[in-house]
Amino acid sequence: MKTKKLLFLAVMGILILSCAGCGKKKVNLNKYLIVTESGYDGIGNVEYKFDKEAFIKDYSGKIKFNKKSDDISQLVIMSGVSYEEALVEFCVDCKTEDITYHVSNGDVINIVWDCKDVMAEDYFNCELEYSPVKYTVSKLTPLDDFDPFEHMEIKYKGTSGKGNLEAVFDESVPEMALMTVDFTKVNNEYLYYYYGNGDEVKVTVSCIEEFLAEEYGKKLSVKEKTFIADGFGEYVNDISQVSDDKYKEMDDNARSIFSEECKSWDSSERFNSMELVGNYVFSPKSEDEWPEGRLQDVSNAVYFVYKISMTNAENEEFTYYWYTFYRKVTVTKDGVCECDLTNVGNPSGGSFFGVYGDAVKCDSSHYVIGFSDLASLHAKQLESFSSNEYNESTNIK
Repeated sequence: MKTKKLLFLAVMGILILSCAGCGKKKVNLNKYLIVTESGYDGIGNVEYKFDKEAFIKDYSGKIKFNKKSDDISQLVIMSGVSYEEALVEFCVDCKTEDITYHVSNGDVINIVWDCKDVMAEDYFNCELEYSPVKYTVSKLTPLDDFDPFEHMEIKYKGTSGKGNLEAVFDESVPEMALMTVDFTKVNNEYLYYYYGNGDEVKVTVSCIEEFLAEEYGKKLSVKEKTFIADGFGEYVNDISQVSDDKYKEMDDNARSIFSEECKSWDSSERFNSMELVGNYVFSPKSEDEWPEGRLQDVSNAVYFVYKISMTNAENEEFTYYWYTFYRKVTVTKDGVCECDLTNVGNPSGGSFFGVYGDAVKCDSSHYVIGFSDLASLHAKQLESFSSNEYNESTNIK
């Protein structure tokens, strides 16, 4: 009896060992994961895939299929592929949630497996073995850093609140020809806008980075910056803001304009003197202070007022007042005054059955363009620059 029991145990051991050899086939998937790099450091690409061809070659004829009476079995059979290929198609996949483009050396790509383990065991009698892969990028072609902001100057155009910005490039750096620059007002709710002093502005630089890399061996080291705008000119609101040299330019220009006007005088009339009396400055109030419905689309006006002495055709001295005014006169925070000497205004008028406009009779038969006194000159200007819409300052006593 004891001998039969020992024989039974021996037979069972042999069967167990035999069954162990007929267990599920273990398949190491990590062995077949291929990761490749291409491109340049900072703008490179990483690609990964399961090497299906190598797997099929290694496991050709080694994968068995457990046919069942269900849709999956029918699908595998109807696909017409080998069982090892069907195992890959139906049960093996990998993925990553990391960005695999515009990568740099040193970036880490985490690749995880997304496999159908139960299906592999039930239908293909395989046990899939795999583990996450942490891949460190290291083979991208290195590039030199290029900071576009070191070769860019930001120009201020217009006046604060109604200004625009422009990027001017260093022409000695050919790479700058590739750049596109965009300005965005931070926290701005409108699509179209102007800029003013105090605005926070984001500057964004973009280009075809692959071309920059291939042609110049460089990459953008900085793509955006923010700054506080402070270079726009403000409208002059007092004549003291006009620099001495600019003031002289404006005075000389006005005298030149008057000199041309004198050429239209009668030959019997003579010019004696032109005395600068002083200045008026009309500057627009803020939009909040303007009357409802009135759009602020104007600028300031800086007046140069002169007292003119002449000898009329009756050989008598005649005095009157004349002006030139300049529009859009600005001053920056550094005290730089800007003025377009062609953007001017002067009195106008004539004679037709009497004088009209700003004309005033200088004798019984002739007229000049101007005003008989300062009060009338000033009153006429207030028709255009009312106190409701403009602030006024003057140095005329």
